[in-house]
Amino acid sequence: MTSNKTRIVVKTTGQKYHPIVWFRATNKEEVFWSPYGLRGARAALRGEWCDRRAALDSKKVQRYRQAALIDRSIVFDHFSSHVDGTFHAKCSHEDRPVYSHRTHKVKSIDSEEPVFLEASVLTDRTDYYRSSENRASDHVLDVPPGCFLKIFFIIAVKNHDCSELMEDYKMPGQHFGPTSEFGAFQLRSIITPQGESDRPSLGRGTVVSLRFKMSSGLWLLKTFLFE
Repeated sequence: MTSNKTRIVVKTTGQKYHPIVWFRATNKEEVFWSPYGLRGARAALRGEWCDRRAALDSKKVQRYRQAALIDRSIVFDHFSSHVDGTFHAKCSHEDRPVYSHRTHKVKSIDSEEPVFLEASVLTDRTDYYRSSENRASDHVLDVPPGCFLKIFFIIAVKNHDCSELMEDYKMPGQHFGPTSEFGAFQLRSIITPQGESDRPSLGRGTVVSLRFKMSSGLWLLKTFLFE
């Protein structure tokens, strides 16, 4: 039986497991996910950058400038994507949930538009994340001490063949990462090991960048910093 929740976890020296991001489905129409915090299961939203737009065929590397970061200090709950194409973020503020960043893809999710989400997670040092017991549904990455990772992933409907799409996205120096099914969805990922010199000068934290196809030639990019 397929689990409705999965995690990407790194294993460091000393057999310690450090969860990086979780994914969960409650039905066939929505999926929830979030990065883990460095000190606890729930991440804090430290800040965000203004939305950007980029050409679909652009190979330009995103730059994360400290001066452009809009400061936040909010307990984060999750991101969600829905079968009608709607996306939003949910935070907690003064004992009430706050929904923001509502975005709607050009098309609803169906057999012709099977991908719910494309995103990347740029980790802090992987051994900085709090340790946790390993779970049967976890997808574990063995990494050396002091390692940083870029995890690009897509979430799509389970019965869609994403292999060609992932082959197109994979670049030299990258390798395919965890593959998982949870609920009615599938997770496919590409892993890029990185050194400290590849990190933006933002201090501690996890950079999460999401992209949405808004037209035949344009992506909408949303980027956040979590701790």
